[in-house]
Amino acid sequence: MPSLQTAVVFPLLDWFIPGQLRRDPTVHRRARMYVIAHVFGTPLGLVLAAYLRFIDPHPGAAYWSIVALLLAFYIYPFVLRATGWLVALSPLSVQHLTFVVLFGSFHYGGVSSPFLTWIGVVPLAGAFYLGGHAVLRMVTLGLIFVQVLVFYAIHELGVPFPQHVPLEALSGIGIISALCTCFFVALMALYYAGIVVGQQRQFEGEVESHRLTEAKLRRAKEDAERADRAKSAFLANTSHELRTPLNAIIGFSEVIRNETFGPIDNPRYLDYLKDIYDSGCHLLRIINDILDLSKIEAGKATLDKEERVELAPTIETAARMVQTQAEAERITVALELDAALPAVSGSARMLQQVFINLLANAVKFTPTGGRVTVRGAARGADEVAITISDTGIGMSDEDIEIALTAFGQVDSKMARRYEGTGLGLPLAKAIVELHHGRLAIDSEPGSGTTVLVVLPRWRETAAPPAAIGEPAAAAGC
Repeated sequence: MPSLQTAVVFPLLDWFIPGQLRRDPTVHRRARMYVIAHVFGTPLGLVLAAYLRFIDPHPGAAYWSIVALLLAFYIYPFVLRATGWLVALSPLSVQHLTFVVLFGSFHYGGVSSPFLTWIGVVPLAGAFYLGGHAVLRMVTLGLIFVQVLVFYAIHELGVPFPQHVPLEALSGIGIISALCTCFFVALMALYYAGIVVGQQRQFEGEVESHRLTEAKLRRAKEDAERADRAKSAFLANTSHELRTPLNAIIGFSEVIRNETFGPIDNPRYLDYLKDIYDSGCHLLRIINDILDLSKIEAGKATLDKEERVELAPTIETAARMVQTQAEAERITVALELDAALPAVSGSARMLQQVFINLLANAVKFTPTGGRVTVRGAARGADEVAITISDTGIGMSDEDIEIALTAFGQVDSKMARRYEGTGLGLPLAKAIVELHHGRLAIDSEPGSGTTVLVVLPRWRETAAPPAAIGEPAAAAGC
C-alpha cells in the first residue's frame, strides 16, 4: 500500500516543480521543501493573523498589509512552476519572511512581540532552500542580519512602536506563535528525516547490491580459474595425442616423397605428398604456438635454455626461412646488422621463433614489390635493439592492440587475403618478455610498420641452463 505522502502529498508538491528541477534528486528534494514551506507554512501565519483580528476589533492598514504579505507566499510555488528559478526565488522568499516577521513585530509588540519567535525559523528555511549554494547562503544570512539590525536600531533610537493593541493582549498569541513555530519546524524536520531514511535505505540497498555483485564476481573468478586449469590440463593431455600422429604423418610423407624405398611412378602423388607434408607442418606449428602461448599466459613457461645467443646468425636463419614466401611476392628482405652485433642471453630456438614470426608477418602484409628491412645494433651497455620495418599496409593504434591479442585479426582487406591464426605477434611479444626484453610496434595505416625488439646482452654470469621445455616441431618442418 502506498503511503499518504507517496499517493497524495508528493504528487501535489511535484505539480509545482518543473521537470528540469526533478532530474537532479538533490535539487528535487530542495524544491519539495520550498513548496512544503509555502503551501503548508502559510496557513500557520494566517492563524496568527486571525488571532490578531480577534484581539484588534478595528484593524488598520498595518494589519491588512500583514495579511497581504502572508497571502503573497502562495504566489511563489506558482512562480516556481512557471520559471523553475529555485535559486533566485529561495533568497527572495527568505527576505520576504524576514520582513513579515519584523513588520508584524514593529506594529504588534515591538521587541517584545510574539512574532519575533519566527525569526529563528528564517535561517533554517534558508538552509533548506539553498542547499549547497554556500556563497548564496552567506549573502542571504547577511541580508537577514541587516534587516534585524535595522529593526534593533529603530528600537535603540527610541522610535516609538505603534500600539494597535495593548501588549497584555498579545500574551495569548505568544503561545499560539510558539506552537505554530514548533509545528513548522516539525513539518520541515519530518520531511528531512524522511529524506535521510530514504537515502539510508538506498545506501543499504546499494551496499547489498555491491555485496551480491562481489559474490558473483568471486564465483565468476573461481569459475574462470577452474576453466583455465581445465584448459591447461586439456592442452597438456592433448599435446602428446596431437603431436605424435602429426609427427608420424610428417615423417612418413617425407620418406615417401623422397622415394627412400623406391620410386613413385605417378608425379601427381608426389604433389599430393608435398601438400600432406606442408599441411602437417603447418598444423604442427599452430599447435606448438597455441601450447607455447598457453604456457606463457599461465605463467608456467620457462626458457628451454639460458645460453649465449648470437643474433646475427639467428636472424639470418629466420630470414632464409621466409625467403621463399618473399620471393614469391617479389619482396626484398634486407639485413642491415652491425658487424659487431652483441650476443644476447636466452634461448636460440625461441628467439629464432620470434624473428620468424615477425619476418613472416612483415612479408605477409607487405604488397608485391615492397621491402622488409632488419636492422640491429647495440643500445647502451646492457641491451641490443633489433628493428623490423616494412613498407606494408600499416596499422592504427586500435589495430595494434588487436594484433597483440591472442587470435586477434586486424580487420583489413589485405589481412583477410592471407591465412593466419593471429598468434604470431602475441607469441613473439610473450617470448621477448620471457627473455626480460620488450617489444613495441610503431605503425600508421598506409605507412608501413616497424617492430622494435630490445633484449638484454649476454653476461658471463648468466644463469645455468633451465628446464627443458616442449620439443620443437618435426625436424623437417
